[in-house]
Amino acid sequence: MALGYIGARFRDIQHLVTSLQRPVVFLSPVLWVLEEREGVVRQIAMYNPFTHYIQAFRAPLLNQPVPVDSFIIMVALTVAVWVVALVVSSRMRKRLPFWL
Repeated sequence: MALGYIGARFRDIQHLVTSLQRPVVFLSPVLWVLEEREGVVRQIAMYNPFTHYIQAFRAPLLNQPVPVDSFIIMVALTVAVWVVALVVSSRMRKRLPFWL
């Protein structure tokens, strides 16, 4: 929601998000298993927020408990993103028709 408002105001944001999307997907454990990786790749993946969302979705499917740290990070990021989205929405709502 926040990126929608910001993207309506600044047209280059769409290209920036598209450019950053591919490395983020490759650095998250979508195509590989996190437990099999070690060292720098694992540490980079742990700082990727999508890793925690994937772990929370994948663990119940594999009859495993959701890791507590992934659950805490996932809830905190969701709340933070919603707060940012609401602030951006409240500040930019009236000017949106002029940008479109």
